[in-house]
Amino acid sequence: MTPDDTVPYSRLNDRYQILSLIGSGGMASVYEARDEFLDRLVAVKLFDSNLGEIVDAANQEHELKMLARLNHHGLVTLIDAGIVENKNPALSRMFLVMELVSGPTLLSLTAQRALSGQEIAQLGFDLAESLQYIHANDVIHRDVKPANVLIVDYVENGDRPRAKLADFGIALVTGVVADPSETLGTAAYLSPEQAMRDVIEPSTDIYSLGLCLLECFTRELTFPGTQHVSAVARLISDPVIPDSLPKPWFDLLTAMTSREPGDRPTSAEVTAALGELIGFERDRANGRAIAPPVVVAPVETDPEVFDRIARIASRLLTASIVIIASHGGDDRLLAVHGIDPDSVDRLNVLADPQHGVSPLRRGVGAMARVHGALIRSDDGVPRAAFWVLDPQPLVLSAFDDQNLADMVALVAREVDRLPAPAPRRI
Repeated sequence: MTPDDTVPYSRLNDRYQILSLIGSGGMASVYEARDEFLDRLVAVKLFDSNLGEIVDAANQEHELKMLARLNHHGLVTLIDAGIVENKNPALSRMFLVMELVSGPTLLSLTAQRALSGQEIAQLGFDLAESLQYIHANDVIHRDVKPANVLIVDYVENGDRPRAKLADFGIALVTGVVADPSETLGTAAYLSPEQAMRDVIEPSTDIYSLGLCLLECFTRELTFPGTQHVSAVARLISDPVIPDSLPKPWFDLLTAMTSREPGDRPTSAEVTAALGELIGFERDRANGRAIAPPVVVAPVETDPEVFDRIARIASRLLTASIVIIASHGGDDRLLAVHGIDPDSVDRLNVLADPQHGVSPLRRGVGAMARVHGALIRSDDGVPRAAFWVLDPQPLVLSAFDDQNLADMVALVAREVDRLPAPAPRRI
């Protein structure tokens, strides 16, 4: 049976009978349905975009088939995937069929009540173990958030509920390049590299899980606001980890939410650390806790961080050229985006961009837009210059001014992490 043009998708591929709507999101709707072939209840996720809007349908279908082979107790199992066709191509849709899990989400659970440290450690362990499994199978979830975590109590009055990770609708196969024009995921839980539309690795899921665990303690969003405001906030500021948390939790959450992907622990390390924290919290509740060893990644300046900042600044500020120059060290050019570094005047690039003088060598080309800021230390000593250049004129709006200020603040934060320049000899 093929759905009629004017009737909602009541039956998919002669097998799945839609019963009721469970919920809707930005990309799809989830329904309770009956698998008529096996006579069981399932959940069906029906994507809103028609097939003509899917940039690479063949590649996405390959990923879905691979995801269907995942089998882990901590995952909401993907049972089937397919396309429901319609004589009107605009109404053809891709869908996923998943096991139907009864239970609250982590989002609704934390809204109802505060969780104990032991509960957070146990649920976090389940999720980290699930991520360890999918990462070992070359899959990145990309949308780890409390609303995608289902809490299941298999046995009434059992020892504890279990967490299952759901919604692989935007999961990415490791090695497959994501569309750089898209920022997929939920704004409040994006990793910095997702916000910058940069290369996505398994460490992006670790960051998002860290925010979820932090939210279990605080019961507040770490980065509230619109997608843009929330995204830029995490590029500028580290999450605030409450000082009241025990040191093992503080250290682990700090490491998991590091802005640099390489500074975060792996999913295997997080699983091990949370396993230790389960025992720690149990002992703490009994008044005999001893802090366990927790894997904490070192915090260092990634040499590529300024390149990433320059790329995101170019997109946010609609500028073809972005230059970041340091006043200390032998190599003064921290990042050059959109132009050959040899085109940069190594002296002029250290000037104050607000003076409007181009930092490029003569003959390179006139710049109609010259914006930026000179970044100084607390005692007024110049540390770096941030340049935004473009041959096309543009009057900056208040929104552009805020973007520029945000990028300057981000550069300043990273410059502060650089070693202090050696004193000059006189």
